[in-house]
Amino acid sequence: MAFVLNGGVSVIEQYVERASIANKFEYGHARMGGSVAGVVAAIVAGRLILWEPNSIWWATSAAAVILTLLLVFSTKINFENAAAVMGDNKDDKMTKKDIFSIFKLRNFWILALFYMGASALFDVFDQQFIVFFKTFFETDAQGTMVYSYMASAQTALELVLMIPMPYIINKIGARNGLIIYGFLTCIRIVGSALSPSWIWIVFFRLLAGLEMPLLLVSIMKYIAEAFDIRLYAIIYALASNFAKQISVFIFSSAAGSMYDSIGYQHTYLILGGIVFVITLIAATFLEKGQKLTTVKHSDDVAEE
Repeated sequence: MAFVLNGGVSVIEQYVERASIANKFEYGHARMGGSVAGVVAAIVAGRLILWEPNSIWWATSAAAVILTLLLVFSTKINFENAAAVMGDNKDDKMTKKDIFSIFKLRNFWILALFYMGASALFDVFDQQFIVFFKTFFETDAQGTMVYSYMASAQTALELVLMIPMPYIINKIGARNGLIIYGFLTCIRIVGSALSPSWIWIVFFRLLAGLEMPLLLVSIMKYIAEAFDIRLYAIIYALASNFAKQISVFIFSSAAGSMYDSIGYQHTYLILGGIVFVITLIAATFLEKGQKLTTVKHSDDVAEE
């Protein structure tokens, strides 16, 4: 299930982003649909779990059937402008040599390291966050309900910020958006560790409503700006999906052991420190958004 869900998310995100380039709309605005679903899911899921834990499986299965029907029968996106994404010249077709040239780019490895550190630890931090959050309440039921409302508020904030975020990133630059996201993640993790009450926890949790629009819009725009556009899907899949999942696998085991040995607060401080260091590395070495073409075009060859 984890392979299918995580792989599916990556495929859908790439599809929407490439469609946005071909059809000239902002990816962030299309991604608002995911935020709307997140608000509804957070409210409904909390109540379903308290009512009947097994009901959540029936609800998600029904949602999966609806999604499948939408994909099969809905109107497909018009790709008449597909040349904006891939190019319509047969000489520009991708080759294995072109694909493997990605691994020679230092900027690719820096981007992968940033995602393996900042974004992966974001997920690791959130995995057991509800368990930590419940320790501030007298009963698990009370903690679950408050967490449900908090998650809904966070996703609602994410939805609202998705509207202006593409314009903000266009203004400040995609690279700067990624760096800001890294430092915000560090602040949220460390702040949660030092919070004296659940009210402060809620405050830092709501920062995630800003983090996600920053990350999702910035990474899409950065890859499109800094690399050959035809390599976009491969770079995104490798740097922000495959590398991230490997990192989550490693850090999840380590974090689980630390939760048992040194507690949540101290573990969060360590995770926050790692995010801070990796963000500093990215701020120092991540290239700016100029075009870093990795595939030679016919015009380039002619000039040589």
